[in-house]
Amino acid sequence: MSYDSAASGRTPAPCLVDNGTVVNKADMLRLLSDLGQVDYADVHDGAILSQGTGYIMDVFADPTMATLVANQSLYLNVHSFDCLELERLPDQKTCFNLVRDHHAYDYCPSPPLSTNKPPVA
Repeated sequence: MSYDSAASGRTPAPCLVDNGTVVNKADMLRLLSDLGQVDYADVHDGAILSQGTGYIMDVFADPTMATLVANQSLYLNVHSFDCLELERLPDQKTCFNLVRDHHAYDYCPSPPLSTNKPPVA
């Protein structure tokens, strides 16, 4: 399939596969909304301030609300960030880095947390 951008006067929408930078808030919402459980790190100027494993409970776009992380629950507001960087790791896992200025919030899908519940009789 070919695309003649001169005929339509527009360029085609970007296509990113496991690497690249996303600035469109709607695209950021789509990428983050179904991640489920993640390993996360709060990184400032290359230093990890905090890290853990949690569940993405909600992803939204509201310039009046905060991004919140507490008690293994993550509520992500795409308006809290300038862009989302996709990064393919050597183990073939794709990680999502939400970036603002010199601050990054890194999210990588993780295996389910162990519940350590006794078997049901």
